[in-house]
Amino acid sequence: MLAAAKLVLTKRLQSGANWFFWIVGLSLGNSVIALSGGGKRFIVGLGITSVVDAVAQEAKMGMGVPLILAVIAAGIFIPFGLLARRRRRWAFLLGMLLYGLDGLLFVLMKDMLSIGFHLLVLYFIYKGLKANDQLSALERGDLP
Repeated sequence: MLAAAKLVLTKRLQSGANWFFWIVGLSLGNSVIALSGGGKRFIVGLGITSVVDAVAQEAKMGMGVPLILAVIAAGIFIPFGLLARRRRRWAFLLGMLLYGLDGLLFVLMKDMLSIGFHLLVLYFIYKGLKANDQLSALERGDLP
C-alpha cells in the first residue's frame, strides 16, 4: 500500500515538474512561428517571449537575435524542471513565481485566454509541489 502511494505521488510530482519543459517548448515554438511570419501561437507560452517577438517583428530584426533572446528567456525554466524532478521544493516555488510574474505581461496585454492558461499551468505545477510535500511527509512517516 505504501509503495502504491509513493508511486502515485511520484507520478504526480513528475507531471507537475514536466510543465516547466512544456513552457520552454511551447514558448520557443511560439517564437519560431512568430518570427517566421506565422499568425498562430500556443497559449501556454511565455509572455516575455511574446514581447520579444513583437518588438523584433516591429523593428524588422529577422530571426537571429530575437530567437537567441527567446531561448535564453525560455531556457531559464529548464533547470526548474530538472530540479523539481529531483524533488527540490524551492525549484517548484521559484519556477511558479517566475511563471506567475510572466503571466502579468498577459494582464497588460489583456489576453484573457493566455492568463487563464497561465493559471491552469500554475495549478498543475502546484499539484506537483503538493505531491512532493506529501511524498516527503510519507517518507518521514508523518502521513498514515
